Amino acid sequence: MGTYGGTCESMSTQPQAMSLPRIAYIYGSDAQEAEGFQSLLIGYGCPTSLVGLDQAPAAALESYDLIIVGDDTEDSAAWNDPQVTAAIEGAGRPIVGMGEAGYNFFGVLGLSIGRPNGWHGDNNSIYVVDPNHPLFSTPYTINLPQDRMLRLYMETSHVGINLFPVPQTVLALGAETYRLGYYPLVLEQNRYLLRGFTESPQKMTEAGKMLFINVVVRTANKAWESKN
Repeated sequence: MGTYGGTCESMSTQPQAMSLPRIAYIYGSDAQEAEGFQSLLIGYGCPTSLVGLDQAPAAALESYDLIIVGDDTEDSAAWNDPQVTAAIEGAGRPIVGMGEAGYNFFGVLGLSIGRPNGWHGDNNSIYVVDPNHPLFSTPYTINLPQDRMLRLYMETSHVGINLFPVPQTVLALGAETYRLGYYPLVLEQNRYLLRGFTESPQKMTEAGKMLFINVVVRTANKAWESKN
């Protein structure tokens, strides 16, 4: 991670100005996994605070540039408190939803990329929908295989969203490698991004780590196509 450093000099040329975001990472019971994501994000220059899900209503989430909902919040009893959902959504910030928890949360919000519009599997790779999309080149350049099959994890479970056809409000970024019309990496309304993988950074490939940082930085800066 020190190789990249998160500095302007270490990043590839950007088509638009993007800043490194301040992040609130919402976690449930797995503090170790949350600390792993915090370490990864800080290592790439993104200041990250860990916020317990039950602490969300009092956390001043609007003071951050991006909110990440960790996968380990899936079964947390705190979701039964409507103030928790209201605090995260009401902050008005871009949100990256991770794995099953992100899928469930986006379903509560009534989004196309949330429950029940998906299925569950163990895909550790994505098929890159558009290899020329700047997600795969900024802030960090990711070397894509010719077959566009990009391995993100050594092993993981995942949720993939069924989108056929893809709605106008949705941008499909990464498709499943073995099921047509399903997407574990997908954006809605230029604000909500589902990253449907469940494992910690310890099981990510180097390409997976860089893509995660690209996702975070671009989502925080709303650096997507204007139609979304």
